[in-house]
Amino acid sequence: MEAINVNEVSNFPEKSSVNASVPLSIFSNPHLREVLSRRGITHLLPVQQEAIARGLLERRSFLVCAPSGSGKTLIGELAIVLAVLEHRGRAAYLVPYRALAAQKATEFRQLYEPTGIQVALATGDEDAPEPSLMAADIVITTFEKLDSALRNTKTQAWTKQLAVVVADEFHEIGEPKRGPHLEGLLMRLLSGMQGVQLIALSATIGNPQELTVWLNTLGTPTELIISNYRPVPLSYAITTDARKDQFIRQKVEKVLQEDGQILIFTATRKEAEQQAISLVDACQQYLTQENKEHILEAIQQLNTVAGHSTTLKQALVGGIGFHHAGLDRAERRVVERLFNTREIKIICCTTTLSAGINTPAQLVILRGVEMKKSPPAGDLDRENLPESQQWVAPFPGGQNFLPFPPNQVFQLLGRAGRPGFDVVGQGIILTSSEAQAQWARDYYFSDPAIVKSEVVGEGSSRTNSFLHKLTPRFTPLQSRLDSLDALRELVLVRIHDMGRVNLADLHAFFRLSLYCFQKQQLTSPQTNHTLPLSVISFLLTRGFVRRVILPSAQTPLMLEITRLGALTARLYVPPLKVLFILDALSQDSAVSSSSLLKLGCTLLYGQETRGESSLSMLEQWIEEVPVEDVVRRAGKSLGDLAVVNLEVSRYLKIVARFADYLGQYGITELACTLALRVLHGVKEELLNLVTRVPGVGRLRGRLLVNAGYATPGQIACESLPSLATETGISPIILTEIQTQCSLIAATSHEVK
Repeated sequence: MEAINVNEVSNFPEKSSVNASVPLSIFSNPHLREVLSRRGITHLLPVQQEAIARGLLERRSFLVCAPSGSGKTLIGELAIVLAVLEHRGRAAYLVPYRALAAQKATEFRQLYEPTGIQVALATGDEDAPEPSLMAADIVITTFEKLDSALRNTKTQAWTKQLAVVVADEFHEIGEPKRGPHLEGLLMRLLSGMQGVQLIALSATIGNPQELTVWLNTLGTPTELIISNYRPVPLSYAITTDARKDQFIRQKVEKVLQEDGQILIFTATRKEAEQQAISLVDACQQYLTQENKEHILEAIQQLNTVAGHSTTLKQALVGGIGFHHAGLDRAERRVVERLFNTREIKIICCTTTLSAGINTPAQLVILRGVEMKKSPPAGDLDRENLPESQQWVAPFPGGQNFLPFPPNQVFQLLGRAGRPGFDVVGQGIILTSSEAQAQWARDYYFSDPAIVKSEVVGEGSSRTNSFLHKLTPRFTPLQSRLDSLDALRELVLVRIHDMGRVNLADLHAFFRLSLYCFQKQQLTSPQTNHTLPLSVISFLLTRGFVRRVILPSAQTPLMLEITRLGALTARLYVPPLKVLFILDALSQDSAVSSSSLLKLGCTLLYGQETRGESSLSMLEQWIEEVPVEDVVRRAGKSLGDLAVVNLEVSRYLKIVARFADYLGQYGITELACTLALRVLHGVKEELLNLVTRVPGVGRLRGRLLVNAGYATPGQIACESLPSLATETGISPIILTEIQTQCSLIAATSHEVK
C-alpha cells in the first residue's frame, strides 16, 4: 500500500500533469463510454485519473480522501458501472442516512436507468420488494441496512452477489452510534466475501494512512488517494464581530447582489428559524417574479401537510428556508428542492443539512463554534461524553461549551463553492470575541503562525479576520468498538454468521478490528490482543450462545448460537436491550397497550425525560388527536413525531418477536397491532383501511369508517356519488381509492 497525493503526481502517460483533461476514449469498454457520455461526462478530473492509473478498472480497492466537488463519487460509480457491464455481480452504494439514500437513489435512477442499469432503494422503511432487489444492478442502502441484510441472508439473498461496495461518508466509522456497526460490517464483508471491491469515500479524515493499512489487513488490497483539488477553490476565514446579525446581513446582501446563495449553520433549531426570519426583508428584494411563483406553488404543497410549520412559510415567501430535524420530511424536501433550483437564496440550518445532502452555496457561515452550552454546574460532571469531546473553558463573559468537532465543521464549510456558478467558495467561522477566534484558529486549523490578521472598523463593529490560507486540521478517526455493548454485539453476530466457532477463531476475528489494530500501534508488536473474557461470559450466561460438548477434552472451547442469540442478531438489537425486553415480558403484572407503549419509548430513549414526553405524544397520536395538537401539546415538531413513530413502531415489532419466542402469543398480537397504530396514528378500527389501501391515512380513514365503510370490499361495492356525499372526500381522490379497493377486494375475495 502506498499513499498517493494527486497534487504531487505527474507521471501519467501522454499528459504533462495530473490536471490535464483526459478524454473518455481511454476506456476500452464501449458500453462504459456510452454510459458516461449519456451522463454528460466528457473528461476526467484529477482524482478520477489517479484512481484509474492505480488500478480502479482492474478491481483495485481504494480509500479516497478528497474535498466535496472533487469528483470522488464518480470513482465509486465507475467501479459500479464496470462491474454491472461485465456481469460480475451487484453493487451496493452505502450512505449513513436514509434521507441521503433516498436522494442518491433518485439521482442514480435518473442517471442510469435510461441506460438499462436498474437501481433499487433499501433503507428499512422504504425497501423495494425482494424481487426488485434481486433484479437490481445497484442497491442504494445505509450502513445499518446492509449490516442487517448480511445477518438475514435467507431473506435478503441480494447480498450474496455483491461485487462492489461503495462506502460514502466513510468518516462515520469514527462516530459513536454507527461506527461500531460500520467497522463490524467491513470486517465481515472484506474478510468473508472474496473479490469484493471496496471504494471508501470521505472529505474529512485525519489519519487516512492508518485506516488504509487497517483495510489492507482485512484481505482486500487497498490503495489510498489523497487530493486537495476542488474545481471551485475554497477560502476559509475566522471572523470576530460582536454584532453577529449585522455582520451576517452585510455578507448576505453582498452575495445576493452577485446572484449567489448562502448556507448559515446554527447550533439549535430555534436559532435557525430566528436567523431565517431576521433576513427575510434583506433577501426578498432579490427574488424574481418566477422565483415567487415557484415558491408559492411549493407553499401550496406544504398546505396539504397537517401540522406544517407556519414559520417556514413566512420564511419561504422571503426567499429563505430553514432546515432541521424538527421539520417533516416533506418540508425538508421542499426546502432542499427550492434551494437546488435557486428559487430560494438562503438556508438557515442545523447540522442535519451537513449529512451529505447536495446543497452547495457560494457562502457558508458557521454562526459560532459552540455546539452545546454547558448544563448547570452540578450536572456538568454527569454528562457522558466520549474522549474526543470535552468541555472548553469559558472565554471572558462566556460559559463552558462543547465545540463543533473539526471534521464536522469542514463538512459544513466544504459546501461552499458551486461548480458552474462560483469562481471561489467562502467558508466563514463567526466568533464572538478575539480570544474565541484565536482558540478556533488553533483548534480547527494547522500552521497558525502563517496566518495574518486584518482589523476592520472601529468600536463595537470592529472585526478581526484571519484571511490568509488556512489549512484544515482533520481529527484522526478512532474505533468506537471500545464499549462492552459494541463488543458483545460484534461477537454475537460473528458466532451467528459462522453457526459454530471456537474461541481461538473469535480472538483471531477480533484482531481484525480497527479497535485492535489501533491498540496494537500503542503497544509492542508482539502483544497478542484477545477478546475480554467478560464478553464471552456474558453471552454464555445470558443464553445467547452455548458451549458445544465435544468428545475430545483437548479441543478448544467451541461455541454455537442459540435460538435466542440468532433472533437477537437477525433483529438488529443489542443484547442488553434484549434482556430488558425479556425482563419486561416476564413480569407478573399484566401486559397492556399502555405498558407496551411505555416499553417502546424506554427502549428508544432509556430513562431520559425525552422518553416521558414522547410517551405522552404517542398516547394522543394513536387516539387520533389532530397532529397539530399532538406536537403543540408536547412542545415537539412534525419531524420529532415522525422519528418517534418510526423507531417506537420498530421496537414494538421487536418486542412482538420476543414475545413469540417466549410463547406469549397474546402479547405478540397486541404488540404487532400497537406497532401499526403507532406508525399510522390511528385507533385499531382503522387499521384494515390505512394498512391496506394506498392513499388512505388517518384522516380519510376516519371519514370512511365513520360513514360505515370499514373494509376495502365495502368501499369497492358502493357508488362513487354515495361515497362522496357520505364522507366529504373529493370524488377525484375517491375514484383512486375505490380503484385500489376493487383490486384488493378481488384478490382477497372480499364482499360487501
